[in-house]
Parts: sequence; structure tokens; C-alpha cells
Amino acid sequence: MSPTAASALVVEHSEDAARTMADGIGHALAGVCAVPATPADAVELARKCRPDVITVSLALARGGGLRIIKELLRNRKVPIIAVSSLQLGGSDSLPFRALKAGACDLMIRPSSGGVAAEKHFLSTLADRVKALAAACGDGFQPHVPRAGKAASDSKNGRVECIVVGASTGGPLALVQLLRGMGTNFPTPVVVVQHIATPFVDGLVRWLDDETPLHVSVAEDGLAPQKDHAYIAPGGSDLVFDAGGGQPLQPPTTAGRIIVPSADALFESAAHRFHDRCAGVILTGMGRDGAAGLLKMRSRGAKTFGQEKASCTVFGMPEAADSLGAVGEFADPEDIGRQLRTLTEG
Repeated sequence: MSPTAASALVVEHSEDAARTMADGIGHALAGVCAVPATPADAVELARKCRPDVITVSLALARGGGLRIIKELLRNRKVPIIAVSSLQLGGSDSLPFRALKAGACDLMIRPSSGGVAAEKHFLSTLADRVKALAAACGDGFQPHVPRAGKAASDSKNGRVECIVVGASTGGPLALVQLLRGMGTNFPTPVVVVQHIATPFVDGLVRWLDDETPLHVSVAEDGLAPQKDHAYIAPGGSDLVFDAGGGQPLQPPTTAGRIIVPSADALFESAAHRFHDRCAGVILTGMGRDGAAGLLKMRSRGAKTFGQEKASCTVFGMPEAADSLGAVGEFADPEDIGRQLRTLTEG
């Protein structure tokens, strides 16, 4: 699909909000339908308009946004962006409940900053709609866990660290991956997840509640511990120091569009650990992580990609596979189990 042909359905809490959103992104898209919605309104308009992507405001009263997301996906599988202006709480916060309900992406609508901030948000949202429509085409499927398969026979008892890159659809994939690893996981897990900086703390709390590992935001100079997962903070790359131990540092980023970068993490793991680590690339748009995963594999590391059937967007795993960087494809929970086998080998 050509990005310029993308269309959207905007579901907002009021007629004025719906009109403002539609006017703000409509110039960049092929078409926009807007509705101040009940679930029935949204479903009916989605049926008529057949949008490529739907945005749903989480400001709808009494959790209406969550009900609408569930109802929309019950009737048609379409990428949904949940739009929030709320401060995040714990794992029961609306943005992460929206992910559980089936939304594939989150965006923050600014509550301050005036016209300039709103204009930037609307421009970014239009770009996200076009990219998501182009990436998913007619093949979008919210991830549905399936029965696992036997873990790989490949074992490497020297694995000292697991590194993971994810983007669109990544939070749910991370839950499944970390659950597959089980309790008392023998090594640290270090993760780059593309997500807006204000969502990072909420993501960490959610993963900590939903999975058996201890999950926290990575800190500069922190020595990673086994049975812990560390999420890259916003605005800085996360890399391993080439010296002794395993400190993590957020260095100055040079020449990278995406920050934090999965490529930066993977490349540093390849330099630091060679074949004593394993890399995983999960669902997401774009190519971040592909070159870094190839470098890991060239150094002898075990590498995994999320299989297409379980991806929200197959872009990142597909890009890595096109370079020959992926050693094995599986769904996230299967990958977690295989990593358990590797680290206990």
C-alpha cells in the first residue's frame, strides 16, 4: 500500500475533539472519518469507512475507549492506536489496559505546550498512521498466543546475557517472551523497546507485574543481574561497556534516527560478549536492530526473530532476516523457552 493512500477512523470523546483531530491529520491522508463515539457508533462507522488504521481516545468516559477497542477488533482486525493524555499509573493504567485489549500502539496527546505542541502531535500521528497502514496492509493480526513447540536442541552454557529489540506491538510480545523464560532466569535480559519516554515507567511496572522476572529501567553504570530485565530509558542509547564487568551506559547518540537504538545495543553486545550472548528481534516497523543482530550472529551469538504469524508488524524481523541475521524464528514464548535452555545448557 502507498502511504499516501492511507485512511483513518478517529474515535474521540466529543464532536469538537473528533473534528479537531480529523482536520489536523486529514490533509496528509487519503481520507479520515471522525466520530464522538459509543461502541456501536465506532463499529458502524468502521464498517462503512473500512479505514486502514483507527485512533481511539482513552479520554472517553468510564473506560469507553477500552470497550470500543475490544468491540472494533471483534468485528474487524485493524491496527488501533490508543491516544492518551493521562499520567501513567501502575499496570492497571489505561494505556497498558488498551494494549491488553488489542491496541498495537500508544501515543501521548499533549495537555500543554499550546498550538506548536498540538501541531507536532498531529503531524506525528499522521506519519504513524501512514507507516502503520503501509506496514500492515491487509495482513494485520493482533497477536494470539499459540501452543508452544519443543525448545531447540542447540545449547550454549556460556550465554551471559540476552538482548532484545522491539517496536510496534512489542509490549505484549515482551510479556510473552519473559513469561517463557520462567522464574529464576540465569542471566540478565536487556531490552530496547521503542515507546514514548513518558510511557517507559508504566511499561516497566506493567512488565514487572505481568512476568516472572524483576523488571526495571536501566541505569547508567548499572551491573546487570541474573533474573532481571532492564528496559532502556528514553532519549539515550543503551550499550555495554567494553571493559570488565557488564556496566550499561547511555552514551551520546551520533547518526541514529531512533533512540534508544536496538542496533546500538546489539552491536555493543557483539563486541562485549561475542558468542556468549543471544539476541532477539521482535515485532516492529522499520529496520532498527537488523544490522546489529547480523553483527551478533557473525560473532557466533545465537539469534532469534519473532515469526510473522505472531507479529503485529513483521518489519523489524523481516529486515533482519533479509540480511541473514536471524538464526531461528518462533513466537515470543517459544523463544523465551529456548533461551532458558541455552542459558541452562
